[in-house]
Amino acid sequence: MRYAEGKASRPEGMGTESMPLQNCLPLKFWENYSAFANSGGGSIRVVNKGSFDSDSDEAMDDIRRGLFDRSVVSSNILMESDIVKTPDGFNVKVPSAERCVRPVFIGDSCETGTFVRSEGKTVRCGSEIIRSMIRDSMGPGSDTEPTCLDISIIRTDSVKAFRKSLKSKGHIWEGRSDDEFLLLTSSAADSNGWLRPTNAGAVLFSDYYTASSAFPGYRLRYWDDEKYLDSEDGRWTGNIADYYLEVSDAIDFRLPEISGPAKELIINALAHSDFNFGDGVSVELTGGKLTISNSGIFRAGREQSLKGAKDRRNPAVAKLLSLASPSRGLGRAISEIDAAGYEAIIEEDHRYGTVKVSVFGRGAPRAERGPKAERILEAISSDRNVTVGQLSEMMGLSRRQVERHISDLKSDGSLVRIGSRRSGSWKVL
Repeated sequence: MRYAEGKASRPEGMGTESMPLQNCLPLKFWENYSAFANSGGGSIRVVNKGSFDSDSDEAMDDIRRGLFDRSVVSSNILMESDIVKTPDGFNVKVPSAERCVRPVFIGDSCETGTFVRSEGKTVRCGSEIIRSMIRDSMGPGSDTEPTCLDISIIRTDSVKAFRKSLKSKGHIWEGRSDDEFLLLTSSAADSNGWLRPTNAGAVLFSDYYTASSAFPGYRLRYWDDEKYLDSEDGRWTGNIADYYLEVSDAIDFRLPEISGPAKELIINALAHSDFNFGDGVSVELTGGKLTISNSGIFRAGREQSLKGAKDRRNPAVAKLLSLASPSRGLGRAISEIDAAGYEAIIEEDHRYGTVKVSVFGRGAPRAERGPKAERILEAISSDRNVTVGQLSEMMGLSRRQVERHISDLKSDGSLVRIGSRRSGSWKVL
């Protein structure tokens, strides 16, 4: 029997799922196989509830046969050593699937048979995330491809402003025309004798309405205690180049001690974002906490990205922005943030196809809390999944009062929300 090779060491990634083996291998096994393969890996523990030891052997053989039956599952990503018999059944260690085979799905249709892990559970995947996986599996980033748009969509004022920002940083662009700059940075390309903007050029240097017509999920937002930017409001260009220069200045002013790695995280979000779906990229800097969100999970997986893998959806965007702020990789940025006394939490939500990075001061002095806030924090410590409504009943407070206390706890670094508002959980710091 031949299994996928070259994966000697595999972390369990998204955890462990247990299930009973009674008369036959349950369908739930294949749902979990799909979910772990699409969500960073994990282990499936099958407990033999039958009377005979041979039941485990038969179920393990069923798995081996199913791995090569495309009516059961789309891809085999296991080695023989990943299926291990135990005294009470057997364990299957499922690695994270390479993006070239994602989505891994069961049955005949990826639309109905693709699963992911979310909040410790196996859930059916939504169509937008499936389409994102399919786009990723088809090849490297496509932002260097020329569009059918005319070069006139490029805003020369945005190009000149970005080029001007580079001169003080020692980049030698003097003597180069704007057209040469666009070609050399893959923001434009020769298409049958015509100079046309690439996908990267459209999002970097055009405007929000042009970019969003090509990429339905394109949107850029930034807000702090004094400023709010939204590419949808029509008061500015809404392109990535102007957005990054504006946000970069705000980071330099508000987080000077970690401005370099913080800007690397923002470049990382723009480089990995899938602008075909979701809600684009947002950066929030309030209460001394930086939160960066983008649609589109890591193509190379979170762990490999932390180790230096640069499998980006938008490599030309990343390359150009790195001219303004050196980008040495996600892992390096996280290490520098840690060394500066800050903590960074990376949350990858496979169900909704989003990544969120939260950065806040570690051990920073916190404002004195009142008894009600202390009681709310104690309740959350006991149950990290408790809802605002439940806290309201427990504390005898209105929802608005509870939300105000939670906002204060988040602002002083005592509390952080992991995952979405609807399906996430709390973490007490």
